[in-house]
Amino acid sequence: MSKESPTLTLVNSNPFDDKNGILYQTSIELSSINPGENQTNLSTRRSNITAFIEPKDTLILTVATVLICFTAVGSPLQSVLYGKIFSKMSQFFQGSLTASEFISKVKLICGEIMIVGLGQMLFTWTGIFLWMKFGEIQQIRARRTIFTSLLAKDISWYDTATSLMGDVTQANRCVEELRAGTSEVMGLLIQTIASVIALLVTSLYHSWLLTIVIMAGTPVMGLLGWFFGLLTYKSALIENDYSSQASRILDWSFVSSSLVRILGAKYYEMVKFNKVVQSSAEAYYKLANSIALNESVLKILILLMFVQGFWFGNHMIQNGKLDVAQVFTCFSSCLLLGSQVTKFNHLLAILNKAHAAMTRLKSWENTDDNPKSYSKLISPTALSKSSYNGVISFRNVSFAYSTRENSVLQNINLSFKPGGINFVVGKSGSGKSTLSQLLLKFYSPSEGEVLLDGHNVDDIDSKELKNWITLIEQSPSIFTVSIKNNIGLAVINNFDSLSDVPEHKIQEACEFAQMQDMIVSKGGLDSVIKQDSLSGGQKQRISLARARIKDSPILILDEAFSALDNKTSESIFASLREWRVGKTTIVITHDVSQIQNDDFTVVIENGCVKTQGNYGDINSRYRQMMTRIHSPKLKSLAIQKEVPAFNYLTNPAILKDLDNSFDKGEEQGMRSVLSILWFCSSNMEHKWILLLGIVASVVEGIANPVFSYCFSKLLSTIVESSLGKSITSTITKWSVIVIGVAISIGMTNYFSTFLLAFCSEKWIVNLRKQAFLKINEQDMTYFSEGASPAELTTLIMNDTRDLRALVAQFMSLSINLVTLVLVGITWSIVCGWKLALVGISFVPLVLLITCVYGMLLQRSEKNYKDQVVVVEAHVHEVISSIRTIIGFNLQNYFSNSFYCKMNTLLRVSVFRSFHTGFGEALSELCMAIAIGSILLYGMILVGKREYTGDKLLQVITLLTFTLTSSSALLGQLPEITRGQRAGTFMIKLLDLKSSPTENEGTKKPVKVGGKAGIQFKNVSFKYPSTDKIILKGVNFDVCLNTITGILGESGAGKSTVGSILMRLQNVAANSIYIYGVDISSWDIDWLRERVTLVPQRPQIFPGTFYENLTYGLGANFLPRALDEVLELVNLTSFVVSLPEGLSTLIGSDLMSGGQLQRLCIARALLRHPEILIMDECTSSLDPENVDMVGDFDT
Repeated sequence: MSKESPTLTLVNSNPFDDKNGILYQTSIELSSINPGENQTNLSTRRSNITAFIEPKDTLILTVATVLICFTAVGSPLQSVLYGKIFSKMSQFFQGSLTASEFISKVKLICGEIMIVGLGQMLFTWTGIFLWMKFGEIQQIRARRTIFTSLLAKDISWYDTATSLMGDVTQANRCVEELRAGTSEVMGLLIQTIASVIALLVTSLYHSWLLTIVIMAGTPVMGLLGWFFGLLTYKSALIENDYSSQASRILDWSFVSSSLVRILGAKYYEMVKFNKVVQSSAEAYYKLANSIALNESVLKILILLMFVQGFWFGNHMIQNGKLDVAQVFTCFSSCLLLGSQVTKFNHLLAILNKAHAAMTRLKSWENTDDNPKSYSKLISPTALSKSSYNGVISFRNVSFAYSTRENSVLQNINLSFKPGGINFVVGKSGSGKSTLSQLLLKFYSPSEGEVLLDGHNVDDIDSKELKNWITLIEQSPSIFTVSIKNNIGLAVINNFDSLSDVPEHKIQEACEFAQMQDMIVSKGGLDSVIKQDSLSGGQKQRISLARARIKDSPILILDEAFSALDNKTSESIFASLREWRVGKTTIVITHDVSQIQNDDFTVVIENGCVKTQGNYGDINSRYRQMMTRIHSPKLKSLAIQKEVPAFNYLTNPAILKDLDNSFDKGEEQGMRSVLSILWFCSSNMEHKWILLLGIVASVVEGIANPVFSYCFSKLLSTIVESSLGKSITSTITKWSVIVIGVAISIGMTNYFSTFLLAFCSEKWIVNLRKQAFLKINEQDMTYFSEGASPAELTTLIMNDTRDLRALVAQFMSLSINLVTLVLVGITWSIVCGWKLALVGISFVPLVLLITCVYGMLLQRSEKNYKDQVVVVEAHVHEVISSIRTIIGFNLQNYFSNSFYCKMNTLLRVSVFRSFHTGFGEALSELCMAIAIGSILLYGMILVGKREYTGDKLLQVITLLTFTLTSSSALLGQLPEITRGQRAGTFMIKLLDLKSSPTENEGTKKPVKVGGKAGIQFKNVSFKYPSTDKIILKGVNFDVCLNTITGILGESGAGKSTVGSILMRLQNVAANSIYIYGVDISSWDIDWLRERVTLVPQRPQIFPGTFYENLTYGLGANFLPRALDEVLELVNLTSFVVSLPEGLSTLIGSDLMSGGQLQRLCIARALLRHPEILIMDECTSSLDPENVDMVGDFDT
């Protein structure tokens, strides 16, 4: 564990600090301060959804809260006004008011209702807007905290973070859920609480006793809400855990897609994935069941609470203690209060999900149990002013990785020659590369000290140290920018921007690295490249160009030429000697062909310095030992690989947009909700459950107008009671009916909510499985042409959650709405067609507004989600390239880039908040105008004696329920739009055609003596992403039971031969034969069981040593073969040194390149292949192990 972790200090990072016209001060510096003093990290935060709220949020919180509370006043005001209207109607029936006086007073009150609605709209709009903006600030802080925490982690943390990519994908979803819980949901929750208080106060004011009787069941509701909320929270946590596991499987399968196919592990990964997503679904079923039970039970209790209220209200009117206006005001207030309680519990379920998400995010806390004291750090200026000698010394240095018991370095004492070329040579796994890691403070020695010009590197500022030292490793990271910017990043700290890097400096670096042909083939210096579009040699050329342009006093080259052909390597190395005159250079290698007699050389063996001095002296004194190190075979095999390399920890293939078809489809527009639901119906299992859910929704839709009719009858009895009529039998009859209808509504609500949620999750699980299967049916072209593993994982695991809204919410709401509108409108027309027509005229208006609002929201949601994808892709790029970023001091650049992207996200979110708030507010205004108009015209009909009070209440109640349900669709549009986007992309993904290369072929040939093993007949091939022909009319035969070498210059297409033999790429039929059978007609699984490829770049996944060795092996595997193979590849002693032997968790950064290559060779040998293809798999091996490979080949 490194004693010093880079500590990030945010400078003026207030998202509202806009003094310079930007939302963020985009400057983050690595500072020499105590970790945790000024850094924002999760360990010091609360673990609930208020974790990211800061004191400076007081203003926006106060204004947003006040505005949203003002909207809550509207409901009790309208309740009072409703009571006044019915009081005037009662006075009119009693003869206290004439018809003209009655209508005149009612007009004034109805106008007041509309004015209150207009005020509610304005306050709701601005209030929701501010709350959504506040939520965006919280999610930006959450993303910023995670990002800065990732940059502050040392390399040893990344070494042990075995499931990082999957965890990051899940963290992104948790941030979205946290944002949802702290934006409009929080505002609506405060609005609901304020409304409850206002309505309760209003009701208590008019009759405290009646209010207490009506609300007697509230404590039971609160207890049930708490209980079901707890179940929801626990289920959400479990679902998040399983989703994270599924994301890890997807990320590995997509990033290392070639290895998964070579080893025949596609089906193994699919089985694992299917099992995990099924477990995730089971957790969601429990969550959905808790929410459905909570909603249905509360709905029953809320509807039933009016029964005792009617009885008691009637009693109070008959005894003269209350008048009809007071009773109506209490009832309308409590009715609205009951709906607010239901709304509160729905919002509480969302908050529980947000709380579970924050619990997950808490696991990203950045802690340092033993922070280093930085009081003695040498300042950068002090170091630069000191006389530079470039003396690097190791004094009694010992070191062991945290995952291994034995020391990698043991009591190392050495000093490199300043101002000259130094070589560190030794066998693979001897500890050579660890020296450079300690010098750059990637790790700290267990014992001893590393010195630079006499200063302990632990006492030198990390940023300054890396400015003085450049490390070029064997597997460099390539960023998704232009070739020019990939090189210019090495000196970005010396300029304001990449555009300021002098062009001639870039050209000079390219000439040094001999990149001219590569630049031409890629389309020029300004062509954007990415990690998996370059061969190993091309990547190393870019890394060497970075070293040249940075031109640091100290340069370390760690196997930096291993992927270059011999001629290119020798030429570049000659140029390097001219360039590095008078500067300290350390070359770590097992190849001694470039060493001259006067070069200072250190020989490392088993973690110890065997000898050091001039190479000429060492070679003469230790000739036998140097013979073991030197081998002419080694360099001849170091030929550039041409096919893309896929490596889990270093491959930023996750940095690009979705497949081109996604982009093109997006430009054409998103699919309609109905088309997505139609697709859903054709891909859903257990359709009978969906049918039951639909039936339950229809029944619920019918039950609501029935309840409104019964409710109107109860209201009529109150009016009759105020006129002195006896209503005991009538109120008894309708009370019993209301109880039955209320229970049926609650039951149908439960079945509708849960069954549709169950079906939606079933559908999503099926979509996830089909999507993974569909991607596994693609060949490597799909990945090399731009399909991004990060976005694919996010789409399948995160965005599909948004699809739930289409089935579980939209379908339920739309079916309920259609049923309610048809039944309600029909019933209202039967009861009173004149007033019904007035109410019906508002339904098209509501639907028109809904459509317009939906189009606006669709665009803003798309833009918002697209920018979220950009931000998440950037974080993935940083994680996968962290060693290069830390080594070149690029934290500042990538932090600035991150904040620029976050600024864009914040700006896009403003438009989204504006549109969403507008939709929420518009529903308030529509309802106020509609109800005011209906009441006014209804009272006019009553004043003309065309309607009785009973008839009026029936029609008004039916229309109110209908219009309320119609406007409810507006509130669901944001979730529906997100589901629409996810559904569009998923359908495009599932419409992909299966690749013939990966799926066709049924023959299972067997090896027959006398036939040629492999035949190439006039084979031509080029990668789809380039016009360059890699193979042109190639013809050759490989006989059975022979060893055949394929030689050629860099880029000749040697590696491509192995790729197409494994059918990773498509070739023309009847051009390649194995055992006399066309390779395209082979069963693909049968082929890969008999043909195995060992790639040049070793690939392992985060898991145990044993799991990596046996990855993809079937039931025929014999465990006893392990010992034999490990001994064969010389890995036995290494495995014994591991703390838990074969059960030790490993990562590519904890093993040397040679050890990784031997592991991959062992993995291939365990499969007992009939044809073994070894593609430069000895480039990182020392001569002794190269000879070992040659021995078992023969």
